[in-house]
Amino acid sequence: MDVTDTKEKMDEFKGVLVGMGQAALEIHAKVGQDVFDKYEIKSDPVTFEAEEKHESLVEELIKDHDPQLVAGGPTQNTIRVAQWMLRKGGQTAFVGTNSDDDNGDLLEECTKSAGVFPYYFKIDGKPTCTHACLTKDDDHVSIINPGTAEVFNPEDMTEESCCRVMRQAKYYYMEGYMLPVSLEAIVTVGRHALENEKLIVMNFSDPGIVKNNNSELASALGYSKYIIGHEDELEALRERLSFGDNVRECVQKLADLPGRWGGKRIIICTRGSNSTLVSIEGADVFEVEVEPLSDGEIVDMHGAGAAFAGGFLSQLVRERSVIDCVKAGHWAARAMIMTSGTQLPDECSFRPVFGPPLPP
Repeated sequence: MDVTDTKEKMDEFKGVLVGMGQAALEIHAKVGQDVFDKYEIKSDPVTFEAEEKHESLVEELIKDHDPQLVAGGPTQNTIRVAQWMLRKGGQTAFVGTNSDDDNGDLLEECTKSAGVFPYYFKIDGKPTCTHACLTKDDDHVSIINPGTAEVFNPEDMTEESCCRVMRQAKYYYMEGYMLPVSLEAIVTVGRHALENEKLIVMNFSDPGIVKNNNSELASALGYSKYIIGHEDELEALRERLSFGDNVRECVQKLADLPGRWGGKRIIICTRGSNSTLVSIEGADVFEVEVEPLSDGEIVDMHGAGAAFAGGFLSQLVRERSVIDCVKAGHWAARAMIMTSGTQLPDECSFRPVFGPPLPP
């Protein structure tokens, strides 16, 4: 990816894609049993919220364990992947929250180094959200300190500098995790997209979001032309709305529903190593096959869903076909699964075999 001088030229966003969601500084570190013992960490559950006893963990990891630092959180991981596959720095931006602390500074540096334009609202009284991602032998544990990820003030979006970022973009990507945090912020972006004939891509994010945020989800989906979800999330929606007898029927029924723009939707349902289900504006569901990975090629499943969305977006903003976008999503998810953590290689080897090559 060409990010030459990108860090020095991040004073103005001139790209096409903005992601809005919860930001986290991911700290990926290989540790020994001594760290697990000191902080009373068990290998099950694999993801849990930090407690008081974990207060110094992140500082210790950064100081003593030579970790990979990544601008993370589901949406930010998606935007980083899209930027990586687009190659030219500054084509994407991320809008989220952090704090005026050391981890907030590190988070912004990581965002810039990925070629993504950072726009963070500073939150007082909370630490920057961190994900301590620990690897010990075959154990992978993620300890989350939510901090600033729990806050998003929609009135901050009226700042002129934020408005300029939003006006510049043509595509917006948002996560379901934002629904309980700030539906108003999602609706603000949705109204702008609707009034200016721009596109919103929404990711369900988690079955729990689908089950527990009925009215919020309905409001957000009204503005979303593209919806990406895993089959577990579509199954949760099917059960809640009685949309058909199976996930395939639910995909088609959801695609057939009109949005606020008067048209129908495009639904993408991922199913891990099984084929991805797609319905375009309520047409019959079709499948896009996934190239399987061998057991030896699977390194780390963390971030695969976010990577799929990033690959999809990288081709959507190039106005490629839906099938091309899904294939790019498969490629990105595959690349992420074959990598430890969510840090991307410096160079992206993606070359679409289904269209002309991307420019260098």
